[in-house]
Amino acid sequence: IKIAYTQVVTPRGGLRQYTYPLPHSVDGSTAAEKFTVDVEVRGAQGAARARGYAFTADTKRTDAAALTFAQNAFVPRGDLVIDYRPVDSDAEVRAWTYQGATAVAPDEDLAKKKNVGIDPLVVTAQRAIAADVRPTVVMALRPRLPRASVSRPRDIAIVVDRSQSMIGERLTRTHELVTALIASMDRRDRVTVLGCDASCDSMGELTAVNAQLATSSVAWLNQTKPAGASDVVESIRAGVSAVGGTGAAGTDRERWVLYLGDGLASTGFRRSGDVESAIEGHANPRGVRVTTVAIGGDADSTMLSAAARGGGGSFVAYVPGASAGGVAQSTLDTTLGAALTDVTLQLPAGLVDQAPTTLPTMRNGEETLVAARMTGEVKGDVVLRGKVAGVDFEQRYPVALT
Repeated sequence: IKIAYTQVVTPRGGLRQYTYPLPHSVDGSTAAEKFTVDVEVRGAQGAARARGYAFTADTKRTDAAALTFAQNAFVPRGDLVIDYRPVDSDAEVRAWTYQGATAVAPDEDLAKKKNVGIDPLVVTAQRAIAADVRPTVVMALRPRLPRASVSRPRDIAIVVDRSQSMIGERLTRTHELVTALIASMDRRDRVTVLGCDASCDSMGELTAVNAQLATSSVAWLNQTKPAGASDVVESIRAGVSAVGGTGAAGTDRERWVLYLGDGLASTGFRRSGDVESAIEGHANPRGVRVTTVAIGGDADSTMLSAAARGGGGSFVAYVPGASAGGVAQSTLDTTLGAALTDVTLQLPAGLVDQAPTTLPTMRNGEETLVAARMTGEVKGDVVLRGKVAGVDFEQRYPVALT
């Protein structure tokens, strides 16, 4: 049996990161008598790197970055992660154009069948999408942002998902991240920790960062074993309340919620659009921003990305192979002003139907993908606007697309 599929490789800062899930079972049922992997990466700048397993570079193949791995009596010990840096990855805007249908029309014989649950409105919509053969452009935006000249002290609520799915290695990694986050904070900051499933418990009032706070926070989290359902929206709302988000933000301190979890909501809002709208309506009027951190390679990145967009913050992935310290620094970078907020994108004539229509907060060095339809050849400026640490930002990028 051969299985082939196409997948968008996830940007992680300046790198691309491909993850191949390798399940592990304590009873040994996932053992393979013989396990071999052959990787070829094209379009990479320099070598590719495998995390978690001892791959060997194949220098005989010069047309690709090639890696091989073979082991008998193989037992997975985590997902296989391949990192590489794309060619021209330092460019602030890159673009690719595509021709051809992006969807398949419904089967006409099947569409004519009666009383089998086929919705005529769905069939009509599918036909319309399949009939749209306009070319497509995909742009990768990676703006270089100025550093904030002044940083304000922050009030931060670290919201930890303690639902049933947060067990084992996922829980260990979360506690390591809590320790690294608090250890990396400014001494002017104040922080509190919440443990949440369908409801939340708080460690207490906001406390100034000190040397003992990280240890005491993890000790408090360890008092309760993960159990119960997960309500992402209600957890973030509790974090908003914990940082005093009851009115417009003042000018003295910034207010942030850092949500750490897998995003697998089992109660409350579970559609990403509803999650984004609910958090936007609760956090933004109160002057609180939300950053989400996905714990594990199988976390619901769609849900957590929507929560971050609604909260005006960023989405950060804590995947196998990443260090707690590195993820903590990336997470705190979103609160330090080196990020573009309130983002708008103006496309030149000839580009329509932009997706997504609402852009997330963009961290310095982070890549955002935007797609649009082309109505003809394009020559003009892509204009990116927003705010960096409250200061207006605008950058123009000339593009010529055929």
